[in-house]
Amino acid sequence: MCTSTLKDFEAFAQALLAEDSRLMKKETFEEMYTPSLMYTGTEEVRLCHGFMGAMYKVNVIGHGGNTQSCSSYLLLDRDDNIGFVV
Repeated sequence: MCTSTLKDFEAFAQALLAEDSRLMKKETFEEMYTPSLMYTGTEEVRLCHGFMGAMYKVNVIGHGGNTQSCSSYLLLDRDDNIGFVV
């Protein structure tokens, strides 16, 4: 579990989108976004090693979490290199 500020969560999202980030090696970056499960009979990503796939007019992957007083969701649009934090 991790609890942080919105500013830190934003920086984390940006680091997850940057191939040349200090966060991980290039090989790890590529593996993390490789689909590990697709929706049956489609090319739509269901899971990418812990990130859930979703289609909202654009193709995104994300992950959410909750604590007693907080709920958050991180969405990553890799096609347009945009991270959303809710």
